[in-house]
This record gives sequence, C-alpha cells and structure tokens, in this order.
Amino acid sequence: MSPDQRGAEARLEALLRDHLSAEVARIASVVVKVLIAEGWTPPLQPKSAPAERAKTASVGPAPAALFEAARAGGAESVRGLIDLPVEALRRLINDLGYDPARQTRRWTDRNRFIDFVADETVKRVRRNQAFQGEQTPDPTPAEISNPTAPKL
Repeated sequence: MSPDQRGAEARLEALLRDHLSAEVARIASVVVKVLIAEGWTPPLQPKSAPAERAKTASVGPAPAALFEAARAGGAESVRGLIDLPVEALRRLINDLGYDPARQTRRWTDRNRFIDFVADETVKRVRRNQAFQGEQTPDPTPAEISNPTAPKL
C-alpha cells in the first residue's frame, strides 16, 4: 500500500468516525427525549461506587429535564420542577456549574435560589438555540428501532 493510499484510508476512517459519532449522539438525544416524555429522569452523574455515591450524590431534577422544561415553557416551567431545600439548591447550582463567581454563597432565601436556577437554565437554552439553526427532524421511535425501513 502506497503512502497516498494510507493517507486516503486514514482520512476516510476519520471522516466515518466523525459521522458515526455525530449520528450516535443525535440518536441518543432522541432516545433521552422519548424517555423523558415517558416520565424517566436521567441522573445528573453516572452511578459510582456505593462508598462514593453517598458523598457525590447529585440532587434535584436532571439537567435534561430542566432544559426540556425551559424549552417548553420557560422559567415558570423550570420553577415548577424545583422543590428543594436551600442546601440542595446550593448543590444543584454547583453541580450544574451555574455560579462560577460564587455570588450565591451567602444567599439564604430559597425562592431567590429557585429564581436563579430557572433564569440561568433559560439563558443557557437561549444561548444554545442561537447556534442550532435549521436542523433535520429527529427520527421517530419506529425509525430508531428499524433504521432500514423505507421512509414514507
């Protein structure tokens, strides 16, 4: 095999790898949306060992649920999902990385925390929508389960 052929093969492999990873990510996104629509709430972090789980357990609704609520109904929908005490709200803000400047560290009002989480979630959703533009529609659950079926 000549060096030109090896280079072409490597470029083709990289192109296929990129395309496949994008396609897998798109399908995974659809699966998560379907599961959330059916009432499933994904964890904030992957499950860890039992000893670690106690100290690193995340709290509150999953980020995907917060973002879906923000897309669907704005800040009011997000506020409806959050029913946590102040300490759990602090951990949620930390887990989501919403307060790198730590402006919330001295807050004590629960409603102020809830408003902060709702507003930050809506801001992030709006920021992401600016870059999404026109996209191809997500595949239906039938297309996911049988990708070789003819499209009507």
